[in-house]
Amino acid sequence: MLVMKNLLKSLTILATALILSMSQGFGQNEIVPLRPDYWSDEVFIKKFTYGYTPKTTTEPSITTEEKELFEILVPLIRSDVNAAINTLRASILPESSPALDFTLGNLYFETGDFQGAIRQYLTSIQKLPNFERAYSLLGKVHVRIGEMDKAVPYLVKTIELGGADSDIYGLLGYCYLNQEKFDSALSAYEQGLLYDPNNTDWKLGKAQALLILQKWRESIGIFEELIAKFPDKAEYWLLQANAYLGIRDTAQSAANYEVLRRMKKARPDSLFQLGDIYMNDGLADLAYPVYVEALQADPKQNVRRPLMVAKILTDRGVWKDASLYLSSMRNTFNGRLTDDEELEILTLESRIALATGDDEKASESLKAIIKRNPLAGEALLLLAGFQANKGEIEEAILNYESAREIDSFKRRALLEQAQMHVRQEEYEDAVPLLKDALEIQAEDRIQKYMEAVEHAALSKRLL
Repeated sequence: MLVMKNLLKSLTILATALILSMSQGFGQNEIVPLRPDYWSDEVFIKKFTYGYTPKTTTEPSITTEEKELFEILVPLIRSDVNAAINTLRASILPESSPALDFTLGNLYFETGDFQGAIRQYLTSIQKLPNFERAYSLLGKVHVRIGEMDKAVPYLVKTIELGGADSDIYGLLGYCYLNQEKFDSALSAYEQGLLYDPNNTDWKLGKAQALLILQKWRESIGIFEELIAKFPDKAEYWLLQANAYLGIRDTAQSAANYEVLRRMKKARPDSLFQLGDIYMNDGLADLAYPVYVEALQADPKQNVRRPLMVAKILTDRGVWKDASLYLSSMRNTFNGRLTDDEELEILTLESRIALATGDDEKASESLKAIIKRNPLAGEALLLLAGFQANKGEIEEAILNYESAREIDSFKRRALLEQAQMHVRQEEYEDAVPLLKDALEIQAEDRIQKYMEAVEHAALSKRLL
């Protein structure tokens, strides 16, 4: 028996793409895929060759006849891989060396027949249970096709057989990261970096694991290294921005989002986040243009996030910006709004009209909303409040009573109607409404308010 030695050493095996193409941006818990050229990297290709340096306990031997077969295959593989596959497949017998099955698996891998590769690697392991390289490539093939759960046992077995290296630990970390086993992922990536401290893929994986484990400052440092090396990688800036949010450094997080914005690589969710930061910091003048940019960045996006922004602007009393934003929403989502979404926008427009003194528009809009949906609680309360302020008390009471029929608006309707009666000095009418509101949810502030109203009612009776 001759030991197989450095067979087909000069061949280039892989020129394949990665499992998934890189997307433009990632949220905190989204896993960044391995870089697209990982599988075609020169270092990986050198490791993944048909030939190998034999290990007496984990590598198979070949006969003289099998060695001659390999010598025939070398030029054939260079000229016609499929012909080489057919030749090798016809030559393999049940008693053939596992090296033949293993090499056939490599040929299948090269041609993109990953299931064929898996089948041949498994056959070689059946013949030689400690065939370390077969376990290693089984793990790598399963990672290549996105089967992380199947890859893990083979990668672990490779380590047990003494085949640990940077790739094995790094890919194991990548599998654990996708399985949401973040502590294990972190440990595996750290082991991989011991073998190859400058490996970008494993640094990124470690940084993501740290980020998800809320080890914010450690992850920030690694992202700083990655950004210095690859300043055009949008996902690095975004993930570091998430880490800055973790330590409540909103200024630095905003700076990262602004870099993405100027790179023209900011997705709508990043822009919305940037707008929220500005709004929370009291910088509405900076927030508004960012919100508009986020809205216009993807006309096909879901309407819920922009609708939330419209509510934020309205709640903050930024009436002009809120009105303009709602107009932009109508233009962007023209023909795509559901009835409920249309009603929400109408309600916000009514609030703005009320706040800016456009009473006629507000009244007409609110009545139109209620006509379309009698259970529109927000519109009922806004209209009731408007009518109360106009002195249309009976109409207001009817709308408050209608709102009280809606569970999610009942307590608010009780409180607002009670406040209306207090303003009218109708204290006796307000007290039972406040009691009903307290039964729904006890609150010290409301309890004290009710006691004050009861005292006012008693004083009025004594007059």
